[in-house]
Amino acid sequence: MAKVDFGSGLYGYEFGVKNNPGVVVLQEWWGVTDIIKEHAQLIADQGFRCLIPDLYKGKVGVDKEEAHHLMENLDFNAAIGETTEAVKYLRETGSAKVGVVGFCMGGALSFAAAQHAGVDAAAPFYGTPDPAICDVCRPLTTRFAIAAFAA
Repeated sequence: MAKVDFGSGLYGYEFGVKNNPGVVVLQEWWGVTDIIKEHAQLIADQGFRCLIPDLYKGKVGVDKEEAHHLMENLDFNAAIGETTEAVKYLRETGSAKVGVVGFCMGGALSFAAAQHAGVDAAAPFYGTPDPAICDVCRPLTTRFAIAAFAA
């Protein structure tokens, strides 16, 4: 894992070999946690190159209240722009194809990235965006777990 700068003053965490197909990995509402980094490493170990853009600029929610606050204050349009910059960075530095995967809040952003960020494919996990920012028109696969929402 290497911390990298991309776009205009953005940073994130890169995993894998430069010329491998790229995957932008989008965080849950908690922020860029060790679990998200582990997911990126697992994907990279399968022959991909991953970039996690840090949408919260280093902040991580330590409890549900703080995570909710961070997510509610995120400018989703700006986050889509940062995702687009991440896709551009991966393409310009060796990845011919780039997809996006996201979890929870990142899943919702993955749907939006499928439309707006120029990705080749998207795999959202249990997140849906506000319809005002997304009308998906790219190949994607989704995963939703009924048990995750039962409580």
